[in-house]
Amino acid sequence: MTHPRPARPRVLTLAVAALTACAVVGGVGPAPASAEARSGMEQALARSEGTTVAQARQQIATENALSAKAARLDASLADSEHAGSWIAGDELVVAVTTDEAAAEVRAAGARPETVRRSQADLDAVQARLDRLARTGGAGGVLSWGADPRSNAVTVEVAAGADDAATEAFVAEAEELGAEVVRSGAEIRPLASVLGGQEYVIDNAYVCSTGFGARDSAGRPVVVTAGHCTEGASRFTFRGTTLGTHRSTRFPGDDWGTIAAASTHTLVAAVDTYDGSSVRVAGSTAAAVGANLCKSGRTTDWTCGRVTGLNRTVNYGGGDIVSGLTEHTACVEQGDSGGANVSGTQAQGVSSGGALYSSGGSLVCGEKVGQRNAAYFQPLNEVLQREGLRLLTS
Repeated sequence: MTHPRPARPRVLTLAVAALTACAVVGGVGPAPASAEARSGMEQALARSEGTTVAQARQQIATENALSAKAARLDASLADSEHAGSWIAGDELVVAVTTDEAAAEVRAAGARPETVRRSQADLDAVQARLDRLARTGGAGGVLSWGADPRSNAVTVEVAAGADDAATEAFVAEAEELGAEVVRSGAEIRPLASVLGGQEYVIDNAYVCSTGFGARDSAGRPVVVTAGHCTEGASRFTFRGTTLGTHRSTRFPGDDWGTIAAASTHTLVAAVDTYDGSSVRVAGSTAAAVGANLCKSGRTTDWTCGRVTGLNRTVNYGGGDIVSGLTEHTACVEQGDSGGANVSGTQAQGVSSGGALYSSGGSLVCGEKVGQRNAAYFQPLNEVLQREGLRLLTS
């Protein structure tokens, strides 16, 4: 999975020149100035949503509160009693299967919606499809996972894919009651090329930094994508050593950790590519429908919304990754490992995206009039399984 390192486009060189601190952040950027940090996030969301900055500020506050409520309800309701939740305007909607669960949701200030399939039912379908993909292949199937809004597992298939493995997977999915949709995109991990802010792997290919953390001994660690660190030994940032390989989980999951060198200071902030940054205050997971912005060395700072949780993605060649979150921010090759945030809450590191051919390049959907679809590895799972503590400010 190595890729030749290309020349840096001039437009992104300007963003590098604007940096003033030699620090590794989610992206890489200056330490946060609190008012500027909030303003940068709000302005980016306002541009993405076509609203005013004041409206974006209120939207971020509302969605952060609703996402926290979703996390609490998800923890208190059994998988047989609910089937996920999503943000609709200024309210949280929770799919429930029992009257008791509906009462608990109302008491928490959310709106229940009664559905036929529970989370346990949807998880069982996804698990069947995951096993099929890992044993018999998934052909041209791009991704699959539960959608709380449709109360079904949705399966996305590349347009024109009609090989035996694809047909077998689709037949099994339809037998299990999944919804199958066709797409003109191809989904790829995003470890390769097209420059801006970056770190370099083995002097051969490039990715983006994610979040700073500390291990149980207090040592600094950079969290990034696993397909970036897989088989790698040397990581450099702006010409100096970023750190050494610590761990890799890919495929199956998609995270990697780098033991950071003492020459760099890890900052609890995410670069917004306008000379400012957004501080990282925690890692409360965003609900479906919440705002989401990502920082990466190819497409800089882009925003969208969370559209799905626990998605399984087929990157081809037997590389199948489960447990990813889907969103609609523009992500392209080289953004891998970059930071995804909702408000000031860290969400995860970029894993892959649906890319479309255009002029000999692969670009995100919005550049060719299509809907963006990108995926990140949720950060909380990484922190828990690696025994790390997120750096916050």
